Amino acid sequence: MKKHLTYFKPILIILIMAGVGLIILFFIIFYSFGDRVHNIYKTTFLNNSDSLALSIRSDGNGSGIYLINKNGFILNRLTFPENNWFDVDVSASFDGSKIVFSRRQYGSQKLAHIFLMDQDGKSQKQITGGSVYDDNPLFSPDGQSIYFTRNENIIYSIGIDGSGLREITENCSFPASGFSISADGKKLVCTGSNSGNGILKVINLLTLKEIGNYKPDIGTYEPWPSYTGEGSDSHFLYPSFLSNSDKILFVGTSSVNNSNNTTNAIYLYDIKNELTKEIADVGSHFVEWPLFSPSGEELVFCSGFPYACSTLWMINVDGTNLHKITDSNQFIDQINNFSK
Repeated sequence: MKKHLTYFKPILIILIMAGVGLIILFFIIFYSFGDRVHNIYKTTFLNNSDSLALSIRSDGNGSGIYLINKNGFILNRLTFPENNWFDVDVSASFDGSKIVFSRRQYGSQKLAHIFLMDQDGKSQKQITGGSVYDDNPLFSPDGQSIYFTRNENIIYSIGIDGSGLREITENCSFPASGFSISADGKKLVCTGSNSGNGILKVINLLTLKEIGNYKPDIGTYEPWPSYTGEGSDSHFLYPSFLSNSDKILFVGTSSVNNSNNTTNAIYLYDIKNELTKEIADVGSHFVEWPLFSPSGEELVFCSGFPYACSTLWMINVDGTNLHKITDSNQFIDQINNFSK
């Protein structure tokens, strides 16, 4: 018996090593040629809240802007950026007929340009260019102008034909964390800082003068974690107006753990009554880019870790019916079906 075991032992070792080798080979092939979704970026509603456009960054040929329904199923792929570029910060016009987005260069925080297209991905047109970092584009209510941040610290506007570039403000402490235009086109809200304390800043777009600074009460809060782990002055992120401009949706940072990962929640601030209401909190996950539906009855947002959003959620404005639309893993097979 021992003689037979001695004979089969080298064969068993060879089989085990071969099996381990096959497993390693599988993972090498998968991670080299498979499509992995790294980030889900800002979303925007289309077609009267029935569908959304969002940008996805992945390996291979999967990066681009996609059209999905509210169940997380991909309906269409709208953009196919060239190698070393990816599309982010998608935003729809108020009537849903046009989409604007930023095309960034991989591995660079210095090159990004604004592009415009129809809601079906046709008639793509580059609006800005040069050695600049143009990001976070938004339409004016009439659809004739685009607001955006340049080099992450100044807000500009430009016509959809690329003319009439105009500086709006540099008084927002962290415009890269988002800003919003009111439905009547008269106001802009962004984040600001007052003696190191985060504030929501509202600006008159006609006079470019400040209307007011507001500090919602969300209890104990901590700074936004930067890439170095240090906090900035902004405690309130991604502000956006409700349709009547009397209420502002925003993300408030609430704590920082030992790993510098921030937990936070979505709040609604009533300007007139100076009241703050918590809308959604998904626990330890970091929340990004909350967005009202055109009806104002729902909002969609993304969660994950700072700078690495991976799951889409939807919730009613009154805080009910919180549910997950999809996550990055569920997109993998669908994205492969829409690759080049």
